[in-house]
Amino acid sequence: MAMRLLNQDRVKGILESMYKKGRVPNTILFWGPSGVGKTVAALEFGKGLLCRKGMVWGCGECESCRVYESIADRILKGDCEEIKYYGESQSGRSVFVYLKGEHPDFVFLIPDGHVIKIDQVRAVKEFAWEKPILSPAKLIIVEGADLLNPQAGDAFLKSLEEPPYDTFFILTAVNIKNVLPTIISRSFLIEFTPLDFESFKEITGSDDRKMYELSGGSVSRLNKLKEKAHVREMVNRFLEGDASAVFSCIQKIGSYDEEDVVLFFDLLEENIVGKMSTNIEMLERVMDVIDETRRDIPKGVNVSLAIAYIKTIIGG
Repeated sequence: MAMRLLNQDRVKGILESMYKKGRVPNTILFWGPSGVGKTVAALEFGKGLLCRKGMVWGCGECESCRVYESIADRILKGDCEEIKYYGESQSGRSVFVYLKGEHPDFVFLIPDGHVIKIDQVRAVKEFAWEKPILSPAKLIIVEGADLLNPQAGDAFLKSLEEPPYDTFFILTAVNIKNVLPTIISRSFLIEFTPLDFESFKEITGSDDRKMYELSGGSVSRLNKLKEKAHVREMVNRFLEGDASAVFSCIQKIGSYDEEDVVLFFDLLEENIVGKMSTNIEMLERVMDVIDETRRDIPKGVNVSLAIAYIKTIIGG
């Protein structure tokens, strides 16, 4: 697996320094926006942690690196069905646990649905105490430490309190505020920043600066924006259309699913900030409504009413 981590020179420098000094913490937490390289960094640095020749990013030649690379490539391509590992819950029911290919010393834990569940954490804890077979250490990557449900978070904490010396955890999180403070306190935190424009172009092949700005330098956000072009169009119609167009928008947005509604408010916020930067009082009023509505979307807030109120504030 060739080096794919772009535009994170500070991160690479920190990781290389820790590795070369032999001071890699047992638990590292990568946090920052989605789509800026956290998973890529975890996989690439993880290869080095398991490398039998002790190369920081892996030698690519030893048996550990060769087996690891094939699994990492599949994870990054989303081709994971055949490397899903299933265990048994306490009730005896078969449950999805994590991604595990042919490398005996590596597992990749991803949410089951929208959360990481306690059965998954229990299985990881058992794996953490096994002896390495192919590599000098074992590696557990947790994708979405901010998605551990409360029971899973408490159970996972026990694995971090006294981790085996030869087991490394690399955690990733988008919203660090949702990570248990006790997990944060036991982790070495490394922040990831949005991609710069040149790296964004190299990865995506897009030189559209407007899309770069809307995506916030996030590849995954760009993909979502492309997929959800109807939401972008709805924001434009809401802000620039006549009364009839606005009324139509309000009706349609009320029928959107939660993901589309959240994206609508994200894009609306970005557009309004740009258009109203000189009217601070009005901007603050709109931002308060957007923040409150976005927070209460899971509770079933009346989205159409909130959008109509925003329109009365900004006028037009």
